[in-house]
Amino acid sequence: MREIKFRAIDKMGVWWYFTLEDFVKKSIAITDALENWCQFTGLHDKHGKEIYEGDILNHTDYDGKPFVVKWGDGHGNHSVGYWIGFYLPESNLPPGKYEIIGDIYLNPELLK
Repeated sequence: MREIKFRAIDKMGVWWYFTLEDFVKKSIAITDALENWCQFTGLHDKHGKEIYEGDILNHTDYDGKPFVVKWGDGHGNHSVGYWIGFYLPESNLPPGKYEIIGDIYLNPELLK
């Protein structure tokens, strides 16, 4: 089972990271200063970095074409996973294939 984590960005463009425990046990207050909440996918890139919704990834098999990580429902079926250029069921990321190159909030130009 994957760990439930989130990140959010503040008005200065700094990412803040939270676990579910932070909210439940430590009663961290969610303020208006944080926006663009993204959930951890449970997946890691080829460098071991955690992949969150909104991350922009390169894939070695697709000529460096970037992909955005989005939550998906598997085309209406009951499986859940992420869109990384195509539907990817949770925890089914081929090792060594993806690299985080930015995110849609701080690096939107990477998608042009």
